[in-house]
Amino acid sequence: MKTTDVNQFKGEMKVALQTWAESKVDELFASKPSARVFMKNGINNLMGRFDDKINRYIDTFFLFAADQSGTIDSDVMIDTIASLFKEMDERRYPMGMVDVTVGRGELTVELPHNMFLEMLVGDLGKVKFTTEDIKEFKNYLI
Repeated sequence: MKTTDVNQFKGEMKVALQTWAESKVDELFASKPSARVFMKNGINNLMGRFDDKINRYIDTFFLFAADQSGTIDSDVMIDTIASLFKEMDERRYPMGMVDVTVGRGELTVELPHNMFLEMLVGDLGKVKFTTEDIKEFKNYLI
């Protein structure tokens, strides 16, 4: 998809992000229908709560990802992000109740052990996303 309209791009990115995230929930919790519903509600609520922040991130990102004429090609953009992700040195970031390690082509969310979380997701321990997951995101862009 190529576009010069940042507002259209924002809408398509957010829809694609939500759909992609929900597909990942379906994969991770294939045998846990209640957990899937709970996690998808969380995704929907987070997307709504952080809508303004997501819009600002996309506005800023558009400045760097668009070419000189203001056109952004989502396929090229995703491939570039995947390459940057692989090149990134590994670093750990505390994010509230979870720690996230990012770099060398992987993002790992380390889940704490507590009764509520283990009731919801079992003893999952950690969730890992790779550059292949990022490239898969292309399939969700119109």
